Order: sequence, then structure tokens, then C-alpha cells
Amino acid sequence: MADKCDPGRRCRRCNGRHHQSICTALKTPHHSHKLPQRTSNQSQDQETSDPVGPSNQTQGPTQDTSEVNTTTTVSKERRSVLLQTAITTVQSSNRSKSVTARILFDSGSQRSYITNSLKAKLGLVPVKRETLNLNTFGDKRFSKQHCDLVQVSLQGKNGFHLISALCFPKICSPLSTSINIHQYPHLQGLDLADCCVTDAHNSNIDIDILIGSDYYYDFITGEIIRGEGGPVAINSVFGWLVSGPTKENGSFVGVSATNLIIESPLTPQDYACTIESQDADSELTRAVQRFWETEAIGIKEKSNPNESNFVRNNNFLDGEGRYEVELPWKDEIIPNSTGYNMCVKRLRQLKSRLKSGRNLFQDYDQIIREQERTGIIEQTKCNETCGHFLPHQGVIRQDKQTTKLRIVFDGSAKPSKDDFSINDFLEKGPNSVPLLFDIIIRFREYPIGLTADIEKAFHQVQIAPEDRDMIKFL
Repeated sequence: MADKCDPGRRCRRCNGRHHQSICTALKTPHHSHKLPQRTSNQSQDQETSDPVGPSNQTQGPTQDTSEVNTTTTVSKERRSVLLQTAITTVQSSNRSKSVTARILFDSGSQRSYITNSLKAKLGLVPVKRETLNLNTFGDKRFSKQHCDLVQVSLQGKNGFHLISALCFPKICSPLSTSINIHQYPHLQGLDLADCCVTDAHNSNIDIDILIGSDYYYDFITGEIIRGEGGPVAINSVFGWLVSGPTKENGSFVGVSATNLIIESPLTPQDYACTIESQDADSELTRAVQRFWETEAIGIKEKSNPNESNFVRNNNFLDGEGRYEVELPWKDEIIPNSTGYNMCVKRLRQLKSRLKSGRNLFQDYDQIIREQERTGIIEQTKCNETCGHFLPHQGVIRQDKQTTKLRIVFDGSAKPSKDDFSINDFLEKGPNSVPLLFDIIIRFREYPIGLTADIEKAFHQVQIAPEDRDMIKFL
């Protein structure tokens, strides 16, 4: 697989054509080497630099060798974004009343809107009533809304402009973003359409009118002023509209960094260790592990001490070629009910379903007999008054190439509504599924990869004799 790797990327330890995480090159001391320094490119929202080390330095006739591990995590919030807003005088169509309102310009809206509260202040009389199909971002569904159409006049530098707008209860939440005008030389001296943009105390004002694409370009003159960074100024009949991302002293807002530097002396024997053993036992690995364990408090499942006992009690029987396990009972508590009557009822229902299908009854019987022949199941001499019974059912999978019908036992079945299932008395047990990342790394260690499948894998694990009466079936 190495011939398919990117030739521009090589191992940082031995310059080989593989990733440094699987490099097996031995570390040897150098007579003189400066401690490496890593800098991170702050172009993303969160960055974590890889551990750096080990390194050594030589001073005088004796050599002091030390391992320096450094990890840095930088988290930063996104910059605030200004939207195009303006403040102007709004009059009714007959100019009998006038109020000051804040306008939001949105070329992504097909229509213009006005709030019901502003309509009431001006005493606007609806011209007509329209039914709109409203669709919000990320939602495929439409909702019908009946809106009144009114006419208002907006005062610009060259007079009043009459528009028709639909009435709506609320346009958007207050826009509280403001800027320090002294940080943007290209904006200084401009007649801004919204004075609240530069006033943090008065920036949290509701939006009363939204100008959509139906009138947007009637108010925009087309002049644009850009700076080296920060928002852009667009000229309009109300003054200069400011929009775009802001900056705070040339950096992101709310930057927090965590640095962890661990230095420990290295003995000559340490150089003979492989990278794998050094990474597993290094102080950095343990420190970072403790750090993330603290971060995961409340969201990480607690380990169960019974899981280790469950693994230790597993035995491999050489004579039968199977593993033998004990049922992981919770505090040695077993069900009081045998579940016999429930299983009799479920068996009668199962028999009716199997008889209604083509050859299902014969296939089901053949699977039971085959499992008894191979030693997967066995007949028991215990009657219905002892142990515990499990109901079973058939699952048909037509898409399977081999086993289209398989028998599944229901460990969650309860004899009655107020009773417990056998699963309620058992621990979950440890998760023995290997991590996908570990599988991929092991797959890349050797030139040939092998895959295998265990036939009926769950049937290759048998239950200890003392627990078998608790999983009987009819």
C-alpha cells in the first residue's frame, strides 16, 4: 500500500513513506540538537498541535538528555457579523403620523415586511389581505400565513419613498452587534445610516421594517468602500450601510489557550524503546488522559468493576473448542418467576405463524435439530417449576445469502406487566468490539491483510452448566 501513498508526505521521524503513527524506527541520541518548536496556524476555530519530542541538548563535556513534550489547544469564538441596517423616519401613506423605525435590508427575502406594532403606531389601513406560504431555512415544509398589505413612506436624503409591505408579528430578534469606529479607518467620516452600529448601549433595538429584493435596489446606490479588514460600507439613500465580519484589535473575540509542557530526563535505556512503548508510557500521554477524563465528567459512562470479573471467569475448553462463560448476575440475584406460562403462550402463537408460511415450520424444526446435533443446545431434565424459560421467534431475512431464517431468543420478555425480564437481572458485560481506528492501524502494519469470519459466532460461546437452567426454552 505504500506505493499508493502521497509522495509529498513522509514520516517526520525516519523520512519513510508511511505515517509517523506506525513508524517503528528506534530513537538514537544526537550529539547536538535544538528543541523543536511548533507553531499552529490559527485559520480554524479549534486547533491542537501534536506532541513534540523527544529531544536532547548537549552542554559541555557531559550530555544532559531530556524529553520535552508540548501540546497546545487554542479555542476561539467566531467574529461577530454586522447586517445592513438603517434608522429613518417612517410616515403613513397620508403622512398624518410619523415615527422613527429601524430597517433591515435583506436581498434574500422576496417581499418587504413591517411589524404589527409599527402598523398600530402609524394607524395604517390595509390595502388588501394576502395569503403567504412561508418557508424558513432548513425546513422543507410550508406554513400558510394571512398578512395585511399596507403602504408606508420612508424618509431618505432626497425625500420620501413609498413602499408596500406585508404586516407580520415579529421580523427578527434585536441585532446587538456594534463596532469601534476608530479601528476602521475606511469607515471614519462616513454618514452612517444606522448610528446604533457605533453605540454599544443603544444597539439592541428591534427591527421594525425588512426591505426585501422587491425594493432593495431602489435604495442602494451601488457605491462600496472596503478596507484591509472588517465590515464593508455600501451607500444608500439613507446613508452608508455597514455589513460584514467585525474584528477586535485584529484578532478573534474570546481566545483561550491551554498549554501543557512536560520535561523529564531520559536515560540511555530509554532510547532503545520503540515509539509505541514511549507513547504508551510517556508522562504526556498520562497527563493528557487525565485532562480529558476530567473534561468528560458527567458524559462518560462509569466503568463497572464486575466487567473485569466477567472476563476473568471466561474459560476456553480445548476439548470442545469453545469459550465457556457464566451469566453476569447482578449481586447474585435471579428471577423468581420461571416464565413457563408466558413461553407456552408465545410458542402457540409462533406455531400458528410458522404453519401459515411456506416451509417455515419445516425449516424452523430443521434448525432446532441441527443445533441439538452440533451440541449448541441440549435437552434438559428439569421441569417447568425450576429455572427460567425464554420465548423465541423466527427472523426471516431474504437479503441474506446463507441463513435466511434464524432463531432469536427474547431476553427482554416479562411474564407480567409488574414482573422483570431476565435481562433486568444481568449486567451488560464489557464491550469487546475492537475500535475501528485500531483495526485500520493494524491493517497497515504488514504488507498482507487477512480477513476471516466465524460461522455462527454467538453459538461458539457456551454457558456454564450451573446457569443453563436459567435459559431453557420450549
